[in-house]
Amino acid sequence: MATKASKKALKHYTITLEEDTETGELVLPFTDEILNELGWKEGDVLEWVDNKDGSWSLVKKKQKKSNKVVAKSKTI
Repeated sequence: MATKASKKALKHYTITLEEDTETGELVLPFTDEILNELGWKEGDVLEWVDNKDGSWSLVKKKQKKSNKVVAKSKTI
């Protein structure tokens, strides 16, 4: 029995780097449309990945879950 694989159409965007006039740093300005499409938000950590074919991908870095336990104390 053959199954039909569904593929999501890839979208390509062209973004022009901008220079921050105060710091001189380069900025890659994402539109709200791109952020929503990718599930990214301001403050997310992104990582460049070398695709080993001359191209690069930008992916959201996975956050490690913390198993920290915060103890609450009460002074009597």
